[in-house]
Amino acid sequence: MSILSAVIVPHPPIILPDVGKGEEKKIQKTIDAYREAARRIAALQPETVVVISPHSVMYADYFHISPGSHAKGDMKRFHAPACKLEAQYDTSFVQTLVKKAGISHLPAGTLGERDSSLDHGTFIPLWFLNQEYTNYQLLRIGLSGLPLITHYQLGQCITETAEELNRKVVI
Repeated sequence: MSILSAVIVPHPPIILPDVGKGEEKKIQKTIDAYREAARRIAALQPETVVVISPHSVMYADYFHISPGSHAKGDMKRFHAPACKLEAQYDTSFVQTLVKKAGISHLPAGTLGERDSSLDHGTFIPLWFLNQEYTNYQLLRIGLSGLPLITHYQLGQCITETAEELNRKVVI
């Protein structure tokens, strides 16, 4: 298998009813688009969902790939502590990706995590996806300050990993 699809979504915390407390209705078109994106992803039934978040651990010269078996998150930072979720990481995908990145001389790995909780750039897309589909494992990657070509090369490693592991993947 390989990369089945990719989706780019905004992640304003107000979009969640527990945070927006009615204000989310002002961005109903964005909510509708999120729901449609989640339906399309669910129809593909990915085994692995890759979330690349600008709010995850970020370094100027390194791609941080979240380590461990799972992560939890909540919206207490946005005054909604009851809004929570948990995701299981695809640990074999992480291991294979880190190995491929090393072979390609890309600075990527699982070192340097300062906060293991799900950031809102990851939480919000998963919150919508989980309303439609939950049979996936997560791969979370932070952006870096590296050149765009280096980001592209990491994307190639993600594709190669999906193919090697025969995973259906959505980014």
